[in-house]
Amino acid sequence: GRLDLWRLALPNIVRWIGLSVVIMGMGLAIGAFIQLKGLENINHLVTTGLFSKLRHPIYTGFILWILGWAIFHGAVISLGVGFVGIGNILFWRQLEDENLEKLYGEVYKEYRQRTWF
Repeated sequence: GRLDLWRLALPNIVRWIGLSVVIMGMGLAIGAFIQLKGLENINHLVTTGLFSKLRHPIYTGFILWILGWAIFHGAVISLGVGFVGIGNILFWRQLEDENLEKLYGEVYKEYRQRTWF
C-alpha cells in the first residue's frame, strides 16, 4: 500500500480500475460469507446464489482484492507479495476441489463442469 517502497505512478483511470476491482473482490467474498452464514458447520454442497456461477467466490474475491489493492496503490512490492498469497489461494482451491470431489463424487464433478473457478 502506501508504505510500499517501490511504487509506480499510475494514471488515475488505472488506479480507479484497481479500486473497482478491490470493491468487486470485497463484494464477492463478503457476499459469499453472508450466503454461507459463516464458514462453520456447512455439511452440504452449496450450489446456489454466488456459488451457482463460481465454485469458490471467496477465493475469487480475495484474489481480486489483492490485485486491485496493489494496482490502486501502484505498489510493486505488495503485488509481488500478493502473488505469493494468490499462489496459496490457488493451492487451497485445489485441495478443496479434491476434498469435495471425494465427498460428493459425480455430483461435484458435474457442478465443476458448469461453474467457473
